[in-house]
Amino acid sequence: MDQPSSLPPTLTDRIPQEIYDSVIAAIGSEIWLTRALGAASLVCHAWEASSRIHIFSSFSFTPASIIFLAYEAGYRVLTSIRCAKYDAELDVHRFIFLDDLLQDVLPKIPNLHSLSFEECAPKIITQVGRLSEMGGRITTLGITGDGAGQVFSSFRAFQDMVAHFTGLQTLSLSYILWEDGAGGSLEGENIGVDPEVPSTLRSVDIWREQSPEILLWLSSAAETIRSLKLHTLLPTELPLVPLFTHLEHLCIGFFEAPQPGDLAKILSPCTMLKTLEVSANIVLPYESDLVVPTLETTTNPHQVPWYAELLSSVSSPLSKLSLQLCPIPEGEVDPMGWKILRGLLRTSRFAELKQLDFKVGDYDDVWASRSDCERGIRRELEGLDPGIQLSVGVRTWTSLGFVYHD
Repeated sequence: MDQPSSLPPTLTDRIPQEIYDSVIAAIGSEIWLTRALGAASLVCHAWEASSRIHIFSSFSFTPASIIFLAYEAGYRVLTSIRCAKYDAELDVHRFIFLDDLLQDVLPKIPNLHSLSFEECAPKIITQVGRLSEMGGRITTLGITGDGAGQVFSSFRAFQDMVAHFTGLQTLSLSYILWEDGAGGSLEGENIGVDPEVPSTLRSVDIWREQSPEILLWLSSAAETIRSLKLHTLLPTELPLVPLFTHLEHLCIGFFEAPQPGDLAKILSPCTMLKTLEVSANIVLPYESDLVVPTLETTTNPHQVPWYAELLSSVSSPLSKLSLQLCPIPEGEVDPMGWKILRGLLRTSRFAELKQLDFKVGDYDDVWASRSDCERGIRRELEGLDPGIQLSVGVRTWTSLGFVYHD
């Protein structure tokens, strides 16, 4: 059987763009990238060149793929890689075996700007970072630890690793641990002098960290950080949130329910805040006589639900507010604290609000359908400023940090 040949340019030039997009999308979903690249070449050599970026833009560095890059891929693939992903398959033993290949390959990826590590040993993270970072080109760094055996030798070692990326703009951390307890040990010649947080850092996402040291260190760059996501704050970390005075976007959640007064004025120093997302589940109380708190100390702090205390601490006009609800199955919808929320939304701090989002979990315990859920919330917020866009969505996963008010 004759081998298929490429289509002539006179024909491929007339192929509609939507067909091109569909073919490239299908190619990008292939498991074996070299086979996908070959499939594109059979259609058109021009498509092979264009689809290469789509296929290889996000590349998983496994033992097999590293060998492929070193011996088969060539410059045409290396220039297409934008994001490099590493996971537990590349363990320390395999890494030692492949270290020479990585030293040869990584400096040859000119457009690399993002690194992602999932359950990788700190030794691998540090070495790959050293080989990948050139002239501040790495702008995005994500690290997910295994929460157990993979730990940095010290907090200082973790700091040095992050500080190495001088052009870093986005940092995501999950399950980061180090030896010698919560504070870690200090290493290096300048004991007591922390490495500088990259001055380019703009966005930070921290999940399941149980040490305030990371937040305290990052707060030294508070003037540049504009977006902060803190999904599971401990009580000891709450006083660190007001240090980030230049935030424009904040997502906040709690590992355990805040005590009365914990959130009083917590957002008052954040005078540039534009969007606020509360990622902790709000289970609204039965009582209907709770009062709306003020920025002054309340005479009875136990009357103030935590979410009202948090929203009352907002000091800048928000444009977007997102709340996460987990309604209780018993009782009527009416006495679930909507009066408090309506009162807060009428205050000056929400006068410029453009979007109000609700994410609802376990909605079928209260409402018959998702549509009923949305109608029920809209009914409770009747009279809301018509200029505010109300959005109701259903969560498909369960938050680790449930916050109840009783």
